[in-house]
Amino acid sequence: MSNNLRDTLGSLRRQFRISIIETKVAENYIYMTLQNIVSFAIGLLLYSYTLRTIGAELYGLFVFISSIVNYCVTLVDFGFHQPTSKAVVDNRDDRDALGRIISRVIEAKLILLIVAGLCLAICIAAIPTLREHWPIFVIMFSLPAAQVFSILWYYQGLKKLRTITLISLTIRLASIPLIILLVSSEADFMCYVIISVACQVAGLIFPLIVAIANNGIRLRFIALSEVWHYTRECLPFFINSFFMTLKDSTLPIIIGAFLGMRDVAIYNLSDKIVSLTIMFLNNINIALFPEFVDKATGEMVRRMTRYEMLIGFAAMAGIAAVGYWVVLILGGEEMLASYPIAIILSIRILSNLYVEINNKFIFIPRRRYTNITIRQAFATVVSVTACFVGLSLSPTIIVAVGATAAAYVLEILFCWYLARRTPYVEYQKSM
Repeated sequence: MSNNLRDTLGSLRRQFRISIIETKVAENYIYMTLQNIVSFAIGLLLYSYTLRTIGAELYGLFVFISSIVNYCVTLVDFGFHQPTSKAVVDNRDDRDALGRIISRVIEAKLILLIVAGLCLAICIAAIPTLREHWPIFVIMFSLPAAQVFSILWYYQGLKKLRTITLISLTIRLASIPLIILLVSSEADFMCYVIISVACQVAGLIFPLIVAIANNGIRLRFIALSEVWHYTRECLPFFINSFFMTLKDSTLPIIIGAFLGMRDVAIYNLSDKIVSLTIMFLNNINIALFPEFVDKATGEMVRRMTRYEMLIGFAAMAGIAAVGYWVVLILGGEEMLASYPIAIILSIRILSNLYVEINNKFIFIPRRRYTNITIRQAFATVVSVTACFVGLSLSPTIIVAVGATAAAYVLEILFCWYLARRTPYVEYQKSM
């Protein structure tokens, strides 16, 4: 090995150690990956057990109603996550400022929860199909209510993800005996709904309790004018989140309306495989964001994008290679239709990685929030329109999923176009 090559490799190792190993990036990534691995294993166990216990029809109904309630969760969350995480990064050493940030977001979410409840109540009263299942909607509305107190962005901004990991894993482990002991047949469907929702609610609320008890965070009343100003500033993120929910949650609703709840369950299994893969890969950007958001250069972003695209293609190949066996193990032969759907949906992995790296390291640091909204609106309109037209002409699940996959490709291209047209400005601190 020549001296020049040896020196180059040594320099790369030193840069990697300084920028990754000796920062919180490696620690946070390890904790998030550990959480995802354990959650992944628990989720597979419970999914396979639940699907065989309550059946595809009832599980599809659970997914169908969850997709509708997810609109309420999106409204309550209102896109506060990303800009507020940036504000925590900028004020991480100011405990009073952190308390004010948390209080401001909780107060805004309480107001939005009232609006979400009224909207859902009107929909249930007006649509007979939904009215038949109103008790399930009441139980599941606990999720947007708990979203009011969710502060995952606080721990991400402080780079203290060990706390979130421990809380999440404890709750997930506790759910195993509850479901296995209390859910044994289709008659226990409501019990499954209650346990599933209760575990998610606990996972959203406990991190706030820990922040108040251990970190000295003090909540206080924030003037409504300040809450309104911050909510208005986050409006582009809400519009982006709304369009994202519209694109992702509308598909199971459309499938349920056009094809039935069994097809919803088939789609959900394929979506679960792709979503779990994305969850693992998203840890990369989540870990990198608080460490590099204030110093990311154009060359650094381009390099990260190339690496993540290679990882995305490898993940797609992995789903094609082992997806059949995963579907067979989880759902049995009756769910094998999920395998080709998972392959088609895997294009979402590339889209998610590319979009997130542009959001976190180009659009958000430069306060180009409207680019995020425009990109998501474009992808959603294309996806929903193509899905409706396709199902009207040929009512099959492959057509619905294919339309969504095409929208993800267009989303990548449009995001690339917007990123190239984003002028460079200095990093702007949030308050």
